Amino acid sequence: MGHVRRRKLEGGGTAYLARYRGPDGRERSKQFAKRSEAERFLCVAEVTKAEGSWVDPARGRMHLRDWLVRFQESERRALRPSTLARDEVYVRTQILPAFGDVALARIEHQAIQTWVNELAEGLAPTTVHKCHQILRKTLAGAVRSRLLMRNPCDDVQLPRVHLDEMRFIGPAEIRLLAGTIDTRYHAFVLLGAYSGLRLGEMAGLRWRRVDLERGRVEVAEISVEINGTILFGPPKTKAGRRTVPIPDVVVKALHTARCEQAHDDDLVFRAPVVAP
Repeated sequence: MGHVRRRKLEGGGTAYLARYRGPDGRERSKQFAKRSEAERFLCVAEVTKAEGSWVDPARGRMHLRDWLVRFQESERRALRPSTLARDEVYVRTQILPAFGDVALARIEHQAIQTWVNELAEGLAPTTVHKCHQILRKTLAGAVRSRLLMRNPCDDVQLPRVHLDEMRFIGPAEIRLLAGTIDTRYHAFVLLGAYSGLRLGEMAGLRWRRVDLERGRVEVAEISVEINGTILFGPPKTKAGRRTVPIPDVVVKALHTARCEQAHDDDLVFRAPVVAP
């Protein structure tokens, strides 16, 4: 058990120094204005040591900016490049300006609530949720690494997300769009409209994945652009890899789009070649 020592301050007045030994055997201390606060601190220290949840106060002095560098290195192994690129934008524009130079142990629940409220004044609710999610995940990593005792992001009140009613265009509008766009992308519009494929799935579609005889396409690869670089990879989830039937109008459009020089490994939809 630790002990409290009364001490006189140079400018007059009294303070109380709480001293105790951590699980590592090293002695630590913290100063308080009241004896009751010092004694309460020692009680909490003893409980956390007994529960195995004790955190070295010195480790919480690391700034969020420095912890993010370490945390993101581990995240890179688990997240897709597109997710990393998106999260880095939120970190750079919203999280670091608010908490980058704050010590982990000094990031308080109320400060996070105020930050969320301010974000909600100018950003969409879904964006606010994403910013909070990234910060919460980052601080949860600090808890697991024993830099924090608890996550100050817990129980923060977030703005409600109101889902807008989706609008779907009909066959007449699809024909109008397909007939208006450059003829090279006629099949692109029809495939997107009648198959439900996402943009990245169509951009990553290759001719060997298109079965015109059976009227179907296989979704096995997607394409995304990250910081000006085109990357190819598998769908985000196992369910994303699937075979999708396509109607005759799409089959005919793809027949027209495929030239004799096209190889099976060529992309179905390619940007026009610009002469140098």
